[in-house]
Amino acid sequence: MNYAEIIDMQSGETFSLQVSNIFLVKVVNGDIKMLVKVGDELKWYENFGKTEYNIEPDGDKKEITPLGYFDMFVRYDKDYYYPVILDEAKRSAANVKRFYDYYGFKSYTDIDGVDHFILLIEAETSTEDDPTWFWTDNFRISSEKLDFGNDSEVDSWEIDSNGRISMKLTDGSSWHVDESGRMIK
Repeated sequence: MNYAEIIDMQSGETFSLQVSNIFLVKVVNGDIKMLVKVGDELKWYENFGKTEYNIEPDGDKKEITPLGYFDMFVRYDKDYYYPVILDEAKRSAANVKRFYDYYGFKSYTDIDGVDHFILLIEAETSTEDDPTWFWTDNFRISSEKLDFGNDSEVDSWEIDSNGRISMKLTDGSSWHVDESGRMIK
């Protein structure tokens, strides 16, 4: 176990926490933000440790690490998932504020050096009668609503070297997202 102690040099206030791993400590607009592992859980602290959030773990890895990449990851409560975006420009550009569910993620850096965090999300407006799924890139909706015209779902997906998303559905068909965000069979 590690022991994290943060001291506000102006006020003398301290914040202490026993942690298994410290993934990130960053000051954003004067507020210390920490992503840590406490036991078997991931936690995000803001407001000098006064605000605590649960962080979604990456289920594809043996070690508990956050679901996310670069300066973006996912926090959750009992009802929704929410993006955590540390970079102000990326946070301002994001149009996803919360979502109901997700299906996997992939991340990559394109040939221009731009980082991408790709996530297939179920929108908070989704209902059982009208499920609403979108592809997102850095928590910006990057596709039209996924509507395959039947009860098929995404079985697997990948991103090619140009950032194009292609997917195989449970009915065996193949689809991709074109440059405009349209779903093409």
